[in-house]
Amino acid sequence: MNSIYGEVLGAVVRWLLGSVGGYLVARHVLTTDQADRLTSDVVHNAILASPIVVSIAWSLWQKVRSHRKVAAIVDALDSAVKTNKVGV
Repeated sequence: MNSIYGEVLGAVVRWLLGSVGGYLVARHVLTTDQADRLTSDVVHNAILASPIVVSIAWSLWQKVRSHRKVAAIVDALDSAVKTNKVGV
């Protein structure tokens, strides 16, 4: 993954976790130290897992795209048969 994407992903995840952590600290569910440790651990694991997630998403997208192509071909053949453009 490109380093700029990793930086952006890290910034977004840190912001989200900071917001959740701040909410939980304000409600006295977590202490400040626990919120900081949670944020750093989750950001680290998210950055490590991002290449796996990207590759799985790319694979799924290719499967969906190929399924759409096959479905379009089947629909075209079905409509051609129904309108008698193709002899069966």
